[in-house]
Amino acid sequence: MLAQTVVAIMVNTDAFGPIHDYATRGDSSVVKSVELVGEMAVDGVQCYALKVTFKAGDEAKVYLGKKDKLLVRADLGDNGTMRYSFYEKRHGVQIPTVTEISNAMGSMTGRLTKFEVNYPMDGKLLKRP
Repeated sequence: MLAQTVVAIMVNTDAFGPIHDYATRGDSSVVKSVELVGEMAVDGVQCYALKVTFKAGDEAKVYLGKKDKLLVRADLGDNGTMRYSFYEKRHGVQIPTVTEISNAMGSMTGRLTKFEVNYPMDGKLLKRP
């Protein structure tokens, strides 16, 4: 698998985007650096524009709302675009309840319908088939 494909998969599976990955995973993050490059309106929201550089060499633009610092959109170059919307506060955390992923293969919209913290789970569910 190409390194950029791995990056795309890692970013697309983190509902909070590459900034969250960078902030929470430290040295094990797929993100090498984050740089503020300006401000602009994105999808009708005034945003900070951030340049994200991945360890694999790819770059992305990430847009955080100026008012609430919530993720609005992540442009992942050839890997597509992710949009985040309809945030709700759950267990003290703002969660995007709608996430849209668009790339060369099409688009997909996900809606969060249930969110539980520290849900008891059987370890067998994590075993490989």
